[in-house]
Amino acid sequence: MFTLLLESRAATVQQVRGRTGGSAGSTAVSVLIHGALATTLILLTATHDRPAEKAPPQERLRITTVDRPKDPTPPATTTPATAVPNTAPSIAAAPLVPALPTIIDIPNTIPAIDLSRAPTSEADFATGRRGSPLGVPGGTGTGSVVPSTNGYFSEAQVEKPVMVLPGKGPAFPEVLRSVGTQGTVLAQFVVDSTGRVIVDTFTALQSDHPLFTASVRSALTRMRFVPAEIAGRRVAQLVQQPFQFTLH
Repeated sequence: MFTLLLESRAATVQQVRGRTGGSAGSTAVSVLIHGALATTLILLTATHDRPAEKAPPQERLRITTVDRPKDPTPPATTTPATAVPNTAPSIAAAPLVPALPTIIDIPNTIPAIDLSRAPTSEADFATGRRGSPLGVPGGTGTGSVVPSTNGYFSEAQVEKPVMVLPGKGPAFPEVLRSVGTQGTVLAQFVVDSTGRVIVDTFTALQSDHPLFTASVRSALTRMRFVPAEIAGRRVAQLVQQPFQFTLH
């Protein structure tokens, strides 16, 4: 197309030159028109030959859903029913309770009481495990307490029992002290009316060692007591007293 434009322009120039009678103004207009046409054709040709710019491809976000395979369900197994034996013990029938007799006549009065009679009689206490408690009819008593055959009283018979006076007690045996032996002696003896111990009545009812017993017997010969009393009178009393031997 650009070649045709040049050839058309050359022919036009030759025609203008060949004409002798054309005016200079017409020649100028013709040149301008052909120049505009040439410029337009050049622009169109340049635009047509240029490759079109392609737009950058756009990225598309695709969401793909994946189905998760289901767990295979095991086939259901059926267990045959087994008969359960009846092991419960048999319950015997309870025996019938006999019917109680019906009371027809219910007394509603109190029996007569003879208030003139004594509430008790001698016949109620005629015998017993320890003999007759009736005593001697018509007997007389002095009101005194009878001592034992040995001439002393027990603690239950006296009004004021024996009391030990402050003083030195039994000595701890050195042999037993050196080996760390301790013990107790339960002694029984008689304290006379003067507050002295009758040594011949001494007895060890319980003792943890013979040396402890000998120490208690020796100490009783010098110990003093307050004698027992009955009705303000000093009497001899049988005494039971423990003596303890303890290491401190």
